[in-house]
Amino acid sequence: MRDGFLASLSVAEHTYPEPVEHCSICDWNERCTAVRRRDDHLSLVANIRRDQIVRLSGERITTVAALGGATVAARPARMASTSFDTLRNQASLQVAAREAEVPAIRFLEPAADRGFALLPPPSEGDVFFDRS
Repeated sequence: MRDGFLASLSVAEHTYPEPVEHCSICDWNERCTAVRRRDDHLSLVANIRRDQIVRLSGERITTVAALGGATVAARPARMASTSFDTLRNQASLQVAAREAEVPAIRFLEPAADRGFALLPPPSEGDVFFDRS
């Protein structure tokens, strides 16, 4: 039993602190966050999902800086080009913000097939409600 316990400790030593839901209440959260920041881990990219991190890591893109500087050719085969471009753009903005006093801003072209673009054109009988 003792040997099994010691073996489990050596495995835990090599476990990377991937972020999970429990992190916010964990006593080790500060330590794990410091490790991820030191490593420039992909989990620091805003709105990135775990499955995207796995796919990017499979293409040897393992840091925020690497993703921000990645070329279109580096896109994982199982990742939509729009997802890759969005993540790459976000990562490059975050990298630029580290080095600048004022964060960079990039305006994106509105999508013609999403959001307000899907609304019909205004008509004479439209009614608007305003709480002010």
